[in-house]
Amino acid sequence: MLGPSDHQYLLWKSVVNVAPTATQGRTMTVVSPATARLAYFPAAVWPQWGQASGDTMLNATRKSIHFDNCSARYSDALHKNPYTEYLGGILVAAPTCVTIQIVGPGSRQVVRVPIAVAHC
Repeated sequence: MLGPSDHQYLLWKSVVNVAPTATQGRTMTVVSPATARLAYFPAAVWPQWGQASGDTMLNATRKSIHFDNCSARYSDALHKNPYTEYLGGILVAAPTCVTIQIVGPGSRQVVRVPIAVAHC
């Protein structure tokens, strides 16, 4: 993906599913590297973002995103999926390991995601 000044970014595409039991949702935050960003959207609105330009996508990225459990509005009715799906991914300026913290009521988890590198 090309961003401002034709700088190229890597987008590691992934799906985030919020369980119906996560009544208060979860917050995902990039811990490192400082330049990594999150770009996620509810599956129901993804078609408008799936065709977005690089600049539009970059402007919509965040260091931290709260994922609501919206199963009544955004669940996959066709497949009877009780999870709320968010489509998108992690953007990085170069191959790296991204450290992400996921926080919810009474829980905290840290994960490392290798993007275009063999392992973290």
